[in-house]
Amino acid sequence: MNIEELFAFLINEYKLTYRYQAFYNCYGGNWMVDTHSFFNESGCFTIQIIFQREINFWYSSQFSTEMEELCESGINVSLTEPQIWAKHEKLLFFKNPFFWDNYDKVLIALAEVIKTHLEKNNEFFGIQV
Repeated sequence: MNIEELFAFLINEYKLTYRYQAFYNCYGGNWMVDTHSFFNESGCFTIQIIFQREINFWYSSQFSTEMEELCESGINVSLTEPQIWAKHEKLLFFKNPFFWDNYDKVLIALAEVIKTHLEKNNEFFGIQV
């Protein structure tokens, strides 16, 4: 999935800057970490993907080329717009226990969450637009 395209509304409509970075030999091992950062002067939102392992979301006060600085404060994205997450977690009439393991579905839901939250509050995860 192309994250820059999925979140293009942040770039086009809200004038955030986007940067992709890959970090190698992370977390004391041979882990490769991809980061996708959207930022402006009020902060930086980063999607961190540890290849075939997990996806994390971070806030930092500014963009950085150092991974430790990008990961200033973890974000529990599921606390924002919980009704949207609940809708995306459904599989027919049941909650899908594997939803959070499917990064594409999580990112699609996250894009909807951010759009909705921006329309309501003119900010998302601490970043003013």
